[in-house]
Amino acid sequence: MNSRCRGPETDADWYVTLQNMERVIENASGGSVAVEILPVGALVEPDSVVDAVANGAIEGGHIISGMFADRVPSALITEMPYGVQSSQEHHELHFDNGIMELIREEYANANMHLAAIGTSGEVTIMSNRPINTVEDFDGMKVWVIPNVGWVTEFGAAPTEVPGFDMYSAMRLGTIDGFT
Repeated sequence: MNSRCRGPETDADWYVTLQNMERVIENASGGSVAVEILPVGALVEPDSVVDAVANGAIEGGHIISGMFADRVPSALITEMPYGVQSSQEHHELHFDNGIMELIREEYANANMHLAAIGTSGEVTIMSNRPINTVEDFDGMKVWVIPNVGWVTEFGAAPTEVPGFDMYSAMRLGTIDGFT
């Protein structure tokens, strides 16, 4: 395993996902392709990942689809709230109905190549307190992915956490929850 990222970020959900992707790529290539996961910001600032890949400055990056929606609007299909309710519905929508081809064409037109997408469906919100009604969001500080800004309509205040360090931010009380 070539992962160099150790420390607080290793318990982040995206890091766990990338470790699995790393294993799949290395196994599928018979070891001829080595993947190295670096800490957030090690090569470029998080907001510059899309431009850095598109311009060839780095070979690849992991982004939230909303970070690229200005150039590839179809990228938001993967994050439709209430769009799909299960991983099977997600697979059918993207692979059986041709959505992946559409999304990949748009990425290619922007000099990007989409390797994979995450399974979407329900938006999960982890929080320090129970959320049983819409009113429970009122006054919460929540880190959200760019396309889940609709939580503001429920009274939550989107809060940025550098380096996607949601677990530590919740422990410190910087945020009350995250998507």
